[in-house]
Amino acid sequence: MRPLLLALALALAWPDGAMAAWQRPVPGPVARPFTYSPSAPFRAGAHRGADLAARSGTAVRAACAGAVVTAQLGAVGGTIGAGVVTLRCGRWRVTALPLASLAVRVGEHVRAGAPIGRVGTMTGHTGLHVGVRRASDRFAYVDPLPLLGSERRPPVGVLPRQGPRVAAPPRTAPAPRVAAPPRAAPVPRGAGPPRYAPAEGRVRVPAGGLAPWPAWVGLALLAVGAVGGGVRIRVRRTRARAPTAVPSAS
Repeated sequence: MRPLLLALALALAWPDGAMAAWQRPVPGPVARPFTYSPSAPFRAGAHRGADLAARSGTAVRAACAGAVVTAQLGAVGGTIGAGVVTLRCGRWRVTALPLASLAVRVGEHVRAGAPIGRVGTMTGHTGLHVGVRRASDRFAYVDPLPLLGSERRPPVGVLPRQGPRVAAPPRTAPAPRVAAPPRAAPVPRGAGPPRYAPAEGRVRVPAGGLAPWPAWVGLALLAVGAVGGGVRIRVRRTRARAPTAVPSAS
């Protein structure tokens, strides 16, 4: 809630709507937050700005449009690679450090986003330190994050719009395979229909045809003999039953 109120107060006090042009000097996330109170500016652990994660050599851009009031290498404790650039943006002084190299000079006017140097290294700070205070009060530091906005992230590709999904038809179980009937053994070329051996006492008849004529003649003779034998047996029985005639005396 406090950062929102502070950002609202800054917006009301900012001339010509210049606050809308502020941007992050480096795209990295916050590595160390702002912890400072004007009532105790020298308290142990106080941090008069915010550190943004950035590798050494990363390009640093102006957080706002203004005039360069400080541009010096080794300005912080004489440490090599601990340069500093301060901009006067309206009523605010914006400081960026440590810088390994500078891209601006004192008195030069820069726009927001213009390169001002490259990240260096310094004991006690991680990445790039950004400090913002009122130009009229050397102890009136404020949290810079509400002014700088959110961290920059690479754009995410937009997926093409897709229509409604159509449910796939249910899968049916495959029909069981029916075993093919066994193939008949090939018949040798020129071979006739199979012949079967007749039992004893039977006339051999070729499969699929009639018996030859000698067989029929033999059957006819057997039939005639059977009929004749039956007639003879009947005659004998009749003669045996007839009374014998007694000759009369003369």
